[in-house]
Amino acid sequence: MANGLKSGYTKVPNKVMEDIMRTDFTKREYKLLLWVLRNGYGYHREHVWSQTNSVHLI
Repeated sequence: MANGLKSGYTKVPNKVMEDIMRTDFTKREYKLLLWVLRNGYGYHREHVWSQTNSVHLI
């Protein structure tokens, strides 16, 4: 258990979640946002760097 979370969970600040809920995203934008959250907050990174081939699979 890291940072008080069970394995397999991503901790996202309430402010970020509230901003996401207030915004109308397309399906593709929403999927990309979830990918960024997972690969950023999920791995405790401040920046997410990726090659185009890993993002285009979304």
